Amino acid sequence: MEAASIALAVINAIAFIVLAIITWKYAQSTKDMAIEMKATRDMEFEINHRPKIVVRFDIKNSSMMYIIVVNEGNGAAKDIKFDFKPKLTASEADRVEKWLALKDGIKYLQPKDRVYFFFDTTSRYFNNPNLPQYYEADIGYDWAIAGKQRITESCHLDLEHLKGAVLPFKDTSDLFNDVGKIKEEIAGIRSAIERSHK
Repeated sequence: MEAASIALAVINAIAFIVLAIITWKYAQSTKDMAIEMKATRDMEFEINHRPKIVVRFDIKNSSMMYIIVVNEGNGAAKDIKFDFKPKLTASEADRVEKWLALKDGIKYLQPKDRVYFFFDTTSRYFNNPNLPQYYEADIGYDWAIAGKQRITESCHLDLEHLKGAVLPFKDTSDLFNDVGKIKEEIAGIRSAIERSHK
């Protein structure tokens, strides 16, 4: 009888230990799952609401060079500040000083919005050996959602690759000369047609 109660006590103790281990493992598994679920939610939140400010140079109409600030993220950005190294320099030195948004910052930029700043003409910029061909832009900005840490990142701006994409620049006087030549050719064709009809 005594042996039976000892055996029963041992079985109960073993069952209790096994149950405690299973409960601990279940609690640990639940905790790990909760951590994973939070990480997934945080990642989804980042994807759906994080701003992403990018600065780049672009050429329009084959000769006009622009600085473009784009919010490529899915969330709005606030208090966007820029620090260019070396200092942004165009062929007309005072042009850069007029861009208050680049100097003082952009207050707010919606997702997928962009802001264009006319920088220079390609011929004036690329034909001046004293103007930089590379810039580093340090960009800092806040989420539009309160409580999120300010984002800071760097952007490398290489103008060298734009040289090959540039068509020869024609200033206004070249265009007037071209129009004059076209007028002369049309007048010559007209007079040839008139002579052939006589």
